[in-house]
Amino acid sequence: PLHGYRVTYRLLDAYFIVLMIRQAGVEPGDAQSLFERAEALTAALAREWRSRGIYNLREKPDPLGLALDSYAILAILRGDTGMARVVEAGLDGDGWLPANFYSGGESFRRLADESWATRAVLLVSPEQGARMVQVLHDETIQALQSEKDPLARANLVIHALLALEVAPPSIPAKELGAPLREQALVLLKDPAILSHTLTLADLLG
Repeated sequence: PLHGYRVTYRLLDAYFIVLMIRQAGVEPGDAQSLFERAEALTAALAREWRSRGIYNLREKPDPLGLALDSYAILAILRGDTGMARVVEAGLDGDGWLPANFYSGGESFRRLADESWATRAVLLVSPEQGARMVQVLHDETIQALQSEKDPLARANLVIHALLALEVAPPSIPAKELGAPLREQALVLLKDPAILSHTLTLADLLG
């Protein structure tokens, strides 16, 4: 959407992280131009994506649309209610993605993606968002009963807690989050987590 900007999902993830850092209040310092690029690109993408759909929905996917997680993340970072309504419109009962969209070792990613989608919905529909926070919590607890991989378990915990952080008052976030925080403390002792810097930082955050 901007001249001189090459956009792939991998590069987009990098710009999202830069914008998250900026929104956390970190001073740009020598990275001022990078912060400005992230701001300019995400603003332009939000304007363009509002009229686009989502390609990996289980109900009425848009073959020319974007990935649910990227779409929802951008809606959250930009506080874009138009995009958030697109995410809400893609909700099919208790979720967005086909149950088998991810398989094997990546199965945890469905709930991670739907955590982003849930947080996007909260921008425009607290009641619907609250319902999905509860659904996400319940599915995460169920998934933790069978998931053995420490990194997958950590990601399940992280994304469920992130959704609870922004849940409306109708959701007993502290109570629901207690078993997840206990899991996080256990995982912080796991060698696989201690050697994976990004996951370790997310758990500590």
